[in-house]
Amino acid sequence: MNEVFKLNVKCPQVLKIGNEEGFSFTVQEKIDGKNGTLCSNRQKLKIWSQLGEFARLYNKISYIAVEEVNKLEFHKNWKSRLRYNIER
Repeated sequence: MNEVFKLNVKCPQVLKIGNEEGFSFTVQEKIDGKNGTLCSNRQKLKIWSQLGEFARLYNKISYIAVEEVNKLEFHKNWKSRLRYNIER
């Protein structure tokens, strides 16, 4: 995940990637911060703007060089996994 940090995208460190009973998972460190529901509208706009910028930068990564990610083929079916998580 060094590619993300090279782009200066703020994100938690990945602690574990695995597969349990056919479900892939990622465990990330907890990052302290203010709950978004407690932010003012102005702060929320700033947060969404920053998230959009991070998404733009993250989209520049063409390959994730992490053995567990490649082995579990997270990137090959990313859209179906994303759709699954959004629906839940």
